[in-house]
Amino acid sequence: MKIYFIRHGETDWNKQLKIQGRINNSLNKTGKMQSIKKSKYFNDLKPTKIIHTSLIRTIQTYTEINNLQEWNITPTIDDHFIERRFGELEGCSVKEFYALKDTIEDVVNYECDTEIQDRIREGLESFSEYSNDEIIFIFTHSHVLKSIMVMADVYSDYEFSLPNLSVLQIEYVNSQINFIDVQ
Repeated sequence: MKIYFIRHGETDWNKQLKIQGRINNSLNKTGKMQSIKKSKYFNDLKPTKIIHTSLIRTIQTYTEINNLQEWNITPTIDDHFIERRFGELEGCSVKEFYALKDTIEDVVNYECDTEIQDRIREGLESFSEYSNDEIIFIFTHSHVLKSIMVMADVYSDYEFSLPNLSVLQIEYVNSQINFIDVQ
């Protein structure tokens, strides 16, 4: 099956380079416009299942794109694909976050790499009964895309950035993640 992971559009905290984590921030005007513009990417794709997380920014991104695509599929909420829990670092700057990378595991309520990867893997395993010709869209968050790229051995760590509305395409067969593309 092919799975498209779509990062949400811009929020004010993205613009301010702040760590959001599970803070439930809405898209800003730019984020809504990014979503509308990205809609063209999906013109030739016909999903069989659509998922978003419970955070409003993924719901709004899905809604803006679906308003133009009219997929006629009721989306499912699945928080296996929700953003990493950053604990007490939520609200700090991205620069402050990366400055703490050597002691990050000591941050209260921080979801470490293995925890987020295990959570994502569990979510992917829930698709095991689906056929190989399924096309799944998952509206999600930066660290979910990053985790999948690390799990697929595209990158060895999380120290790379993905712009808002990045789309990661994988093939998921027999519990294996095969990287196809990221745009």
